[in-house]
Amino acid sequence: MQIIQLQEPTFKSWMFKSGENQVRLTEKLENCVCIDYRYSGDSSLFQLAHAVDCLRRGGVKEISLFCPYFPGARQDRACSIGDSLGAKVY
Repeated sequence: MQIIQLQEPTFKSWMFKSGENQVRLTEKLENCVCIDYRYSGDSSLFQLAHAVDCLRRGGVKEISLFCPYFPGARQDRACSIGDSLGAKVY
């Protein structure tokens, strides 16, 4: 299994003027990869989603995720009616 991170040289990422992320796979990878993902704000989740799509379109068959910090994990219940439930959202 090949371990990768969401950065160059494996991926190139940029943001359009409208604020949308774009990610491009820049090298051929093995059929089985593990993404070493470090959460750095909600926008990084969109980069992760784009990266997974790049990998699938690039022919990677098995994708694993190593995420030492899972956002929303400490919010395991909604305290009041109308509160979002972060753990479920993420």
